Amino acid sequence: MRHVPAGLLGVVAASLLVSASSGAIAAPFAAPSAAPPAAPSAAPALPKTGATDPAAAKEEPKPPEMPAAVRWQARVLTPNVLSCEPVILEVGWRNTSTERVTYPDDQPLLFVVRQPGEKGLRLFWIVRRIRRDLMIPLAPGQTYSRKVPFVLGWEPGETKPPKEFVLTEPGPYEIFIVGALNAKPMAVTVAEAASAADVAARKWWTVEAARWLVGGRPDPKTVEPALETIYSDHPTSRYAPWAMWIHATIMTARGDAGDFAAAARLGEMLAARYPDFALREEVLKATVAVYAATGKADRGHQVLAELARLFPQSRYLADLRERLDKAAARPVARPVVRSEMPSPATPIPRATVRVSGTEMIPQGAREAFQAFWRAVAGGDFAALAALLAEEFMSDDGPRQQYLSALWKQRKNAAAGAIQVRVGKARLAEAYARPRSMPSGAARTWQGELCIVDGSLAVAWDRPGGVKDVTRRPTACWVLRKSAAGRWKLLSETSSTPNLLAAGQAQGIYSKLPRGLKTWRISDGTRERFPYEEIKAELGLTGKVADDRARWVNHKLTMTGAAMTEPRLQGQIRLPLNSDAPTPGQWIVRDVHICLAPGPSGDLILKRIDLKMPSQPSRPDPAGLP
Repeated sequence: MRHVPAGLLGVVAASLLVSASSGAIAAPFAAPSAAPPAAPSAAPALPKTGATDPAAAKEEPKPPEMPAAVRWQARVLTPNVLSCEPVILEVGWRNTSTERVTYPDDQPLLFVVRQPGEKGLRLFWIVRRIRRDLMIPLAPGQTYSRKVPFVLGWEPGETKPPKEFVLTEPGPYEIFIVGALNAKPMAVTVAEAASAADVAARKWWTVEAARWLVGGRPDPKTVEPALETIYSDHPTSRYAPWAMWIHATIMTARGDAGDFAAAARLGEMLAARYPDFALREEVLKATVAVYAATGKADRGHQVLAELARLFPQSRYLADLRERLDKAAARPVARPVVRSEMPSPATPIPRATVRVSGTEMIPQGAREAFQAFWRAVAGGDFAALAALLAEEFMSDDGPRQQYLSALWKQRKNAAAGAIQVRVGKARLAEAYARPRSMPSGAARTWQGELCIVDGSLAVAWDRPGGVKDVTRRPTACWVLRKSAAGRWKLLSETSSTPNLLAAGQAQGIYSKLPRGLKTWRISDGTRERFPYEEIKAELGLTGKVADDRARWVNHKLTMTGAAMTEPRLQGQIRLPLNSDAPTPGQWIVRDVHICLAPGPSGDLILKRIDLKMPSQPSRPDPAGLP
């Protein structure tokens, strides 16, 4: 740690109350955007008596400051955390005067952190842009509080957040808040991850992701794959609820209809799966806000009822009820989806259908599955739409895009034949849909589900005696039972082998920059660790500073006669430890990782090729994480 002289405390504390830019209204899951403060400086010299500043009249008025009558203090809600896990503080403001006051909610907070016995102090602060339109009224004697994730800060003189968490090293810490009424320091104990789930998830937990908690806006593409890995592959980890919360924030910030719906589903899942999560009240509040913003007032009222049951004194209840009432009263502008569908007078080619193995599917789900294929064969698009869940996802995208793709497949055909073979079926409480080609998005669902695995073959008779045949040996359909007891299709993945392999490879490719060092993959006979093999081939085992090694993606290509073999191309940069023969040396190699579909349908490792870089470079150590 670098230390800051205690004499700077007064200057820095004063600098926290000066003007800050007003921010835009934040998305429901998102924190207000943050920006690093300017470095504290000495107070400017006062002008001589009678002197005027011509620019003074043009300056914007200063943002509102905290009234002198408002006193505040904080307490730690999570005194025991894992390394790099956010600490939750509850900050409360009280009006000590006999008159009504208003103050800005988004006040900067300055923290002083030290380990017991340390003489030097380190300063950190969470800075939120002050919004002039968001003033909190306090009656005499009234108190207002909110929860603050204590995650990242800036040191004086820095222009961006340091690439580290505040509390990284295990051990006890003392936290002081400048200006608060707390008489004693707040104690926090940081522990190393111990459980297998926490250790695995910690490898995916990044600073860039956590910066979303304090209003930062890193590129979502750099953090979303890691977040999904944490809560999908390691759901029992203490990092998992944070990953879900941040991912919902990112989805909401994007602001399109699909991401709003996904954020709301993720919020509901988070609140149900992790009842002890410190921000559970805020999660439910944000979920209701998303439903209100998207016009789904009925569902919003259901979640609001759960919020009222769990937190009957929540300050959010009245405002959320008002927002839902307004949402129910206004017409909802539905997104326009451009899709090709048959007109009422258009003759629809029909197909014969044969479905085998349905005896494996539990009754109820079986009837819905059979009805679905009857509607597909008959070209009954109205019946199909009724059998698809609202959040249905296919290889071609959501419900409307799926129906449009079905029509395009058959519109120039005379007749067709469909054969479906069910290989196995099982009931489940959760399903994580993988990303599929060409347009199928990854989704996670919970509920009473039925997962059906099998194969699909479709043949259409085209003009001129041409028969168009598509065989999809790997297919999966997921059905969900609604609260009313009706089964509907939730997901379909029926990719051809090359598209299936491409979708699986894309998932691996997107995770390599953060996950190469922990990635393991089978070669069909045993599990292998590509990162360790690369080091061994270069003769660097035990000599590499693994925490600074970096992988950079170059491109993903499909090879082989049937284009089913992915090749992941990238570059690895390996810094040597100081005890290596040449301290400070960097090893750079281009790497081709060749994969192929295995017997079970999953990708297996064929080989790893190392090449000298086409353009040799010596990366700057300062530019690497």
